[in-house]
Amino acid sequence: MSSLAMFLKELPGWFLWGGIFLPVALLLLLLIAHLEWKLQETEAELSAAPHPRDTAYRFCYGTRLSPRRRAGQRMHT
Repeated sequence: MSSLAMFLKELPGWFLWGGIFLPVALLLLLLIAHLEWKLQETEAELSAAPHPRDTAYRFCYGTRLSPRRRAGQRMHT
């Protein structure tokens, strides 16, 4: 018998359930709930924005919106 098979044979079932499986499953469920909450928050902000590009700019660069340039106009730096 291999050493891994002997180790799993001697390992109590409550340790596998309570010490390994349950915490990992709960962490995965918590991660899924957090990601769903952030997705709903982002969708609400995108639907409230007059233009989705403005919301994306705010996520990347802060609350100030960039000035819209007209065609043929240069930005002064």
